[in-house]
Amino acid sequence: MAISAIKQSSSKGVDKPQRGILNEDSIRRLVLSIIAVSQVPLITKGVVQPRAAVARCRAEMTLPELDELTLSESGLGFDSLALLDLVLKVNTFFNLHKTGIEDYLLVYQTLGDWVGLIVRHFDLIEDQAEFSFQTSGSTGNPKLITHNIADLQAEVKGIVRNQVLPVRRSSRILNLVPPHHIYGFLFSCLLPSITKLDVVDLHGKPFTNAIRLAIQGDIVLATPFLWNRMARSGMIYEHEVHGVTAAEPSSQETWSVVENTKLSSFTEILGATETGGVGFRKSFDDDFDLLPHLTRDGAHVRRKVSEESYLDLQDRLEWTGDKSFRFGGRIDNAVQVAGVNVSLAHVSDTISAVAGVKQVNVRFVEERIIALVVPHNTSTISQDFYEALHLHVVKNLEPVARPSELIILPELKTNSMGKYTIYCNEPDNV
Repeated sequence: MAISAIKQSSSKGVDKPQRGILNEDSIRRLVLSIIAVSQVPLITKGVVQPRAAVARCRAEMTLPELDELTLSESGLGFDSLALLDLVLKVNTFFNLHKTGIEDYLLVYQTLGDWVGLIVRHFDLIEDQAEFSFQTSGSTGNPKLITHNIADLQAEVKGIVRNQVLPVRRSSRILNLVPPHHIYGFLFSCLLPSITKLDVVDLHGKPFTNAIRLAIQGDIVLATPFLWNRMARSGMIYEHEVHGVTAAEPSSQETWSVVENTKLSSFTEILGATETGGVGFRKSFDDDFDLLPHLTRDGAHVRRKVSEESYLDLQDRLEWTGDKSFRFGGRIDNAVQVAGVNVSLAHVSDTISAVAGVKQVNVRFVEERIIALVVPHNTSTISQDFYEALHLHVVKNLEPVARPSELIILPELKTNSMGKYTIYCNEPDNV
């Protein structure tokens, strides 16, 4: 295909939400989200200046100004090598190689150009579109999970058609989660592209913005990590506003946000990157119901569109009925930190690899990870040993998987229940 034809398509900004793929606003927010994640290590290293950060640009620029931003060093700060990495990430997420559109990401280098090119990709591929989501890597090596558009559309359309969420024509989506994660993608990108609802993207901003900006009928998307903090804020929603939570299991504190902030309704979606949504519930005391696009097949769950389309479940489902179940925990025994799955075994193995470490115990306490570390030689309990340990953790673990406390001890002691303790008199229920 001629470059001129691609350029002409990108400059027109064709927007076809009726096809149910993605509108331009959703594409732009997805690309900006991928750029923002890619900028983080570059800003930390001083390669990209903080003034070029996506969050700052979005706060200070109009939409036309954003679209004129270049991806290069003079704009969003990517040098030639960093730009290649960014192109790979965008290509991987949207699977642009299936139409050859990825070749033009290095030819046309403004944000608006990229949005137009991705629109053109959808025009060419139509219902064969695919999206690839990456797991965090905090449970070991990150995995790339690819979903086709038909399965994703079936989930969202089933949710709307069966009123799993209180979607109205006047509703807006107030989004507090990363749009390039599957939860954010489904509900802040695909859902509004299908229903033509407006989106107020608050990802990366204080959650107080959602409470301040919400109006009648709005739907707020957040994780339990954010809902828990909202519940403690003392702020209330002054209009009829509905909440949705996903990405990690909720708690009684999460559900206290309904009463504490005066939400009109609250819905929890259970699922994973590998499966999309699996079940939902409207009360903390309720069992989960299978989402409308799914059906039970013995101990398994499959999509209704195909008898062969079984879900790669990441959670234990304890069935209480043909379509209802209780959450039985992660199959891989991961914990959720701020909506991200983290393997405590992976954290422990990483710390154990440090020279001089004899024993490690990793625990999850009050939404944070704590590591107890015993060196081979107790005389090495020094600032130098701690700094070496800390440096290894920073280099080898994602931020959410890094222990908030690294506690170095001469030995690990147990209480009467056989649990490792920090102090000799630590209570048994720790």
